Amino acid sequence: MDDEEIRLGFLMEAAQSQQKLAEGALETLERHTRGLDDIVRKEIRRTLIEELRAVHDESERAAEALRRVRRGANRHRLWWSVVIPSVSAAIATAIVCLVLLRH
Repeated sequence: MDDEEIRLGFLMEAAQSQQKLAEGALETLERHTRGLDDIVRKEIRRTLIEELRAVHDESERAAEALRRVRRGANRHRLWWSVVIPSVSAAIATAIVCLVLLRH
């Protein structure tokens, strides 16, 4: 039994040694995981900021395009509000003049 006890002792020492190595590897892996977590969070934050800036720039361009459309619509409305009534009044005046000159 003495040989078996010695073998069992060596086996227990080897198991403890392997357990310590595994614990060390797990601690190292945990440190690396925490480091990767920080890196991923920073990258996500940076990407989100870039995308939000792009959305902001695009919305600014869209707002400016809408302002140009509004200015064009205002000019068009002014044209219809001033020119068309003026032309209508001129045509009515011309018809009245023609009718009065014939009689």
